[in-house]
Amino acid sequence: MSWSIWGELPDIEGETQQEKLDEIYVEFNIFRPAGFKGHSLSVSDVIVLHECDENRAYFIDSSGFRELHGYVRRLLERFETGRRKEARQHPGQAQAGNPGHSGEGGADIGE
Repeated sequence: MSWSIWGELPDIEGETQQEKLDEIYVEFNIFRPAGFKGHSLSVSDVIVLHECDENRAYFIDSSGFRELHGYVRRLLERFETGRRKEARQHPGQAQAGNPGHSGEGGADIGE
């Protein structure tokens, strides 16, 4: 599984979640942000929107977007389980950062 994390998208102006998702899809398939090195969005990709201190994940399928309830919570639980396992195997080593935070711009991380 690979991840492509991108930071803020201030120019997304959709009124509804559907409009925002459509605009993100166009942005990353047609206009590609400067510095973005990930692949274009396609079927089976997941978009996570963070708004009003809430994360919502959407799966891209052949007919559009489908919300994945609980996806982000399960993803973070899986990440924390991996960190604990890694800490037991390699005590005293620095731990990786939070997968939900990318800081400025974009970054690719793998699993």
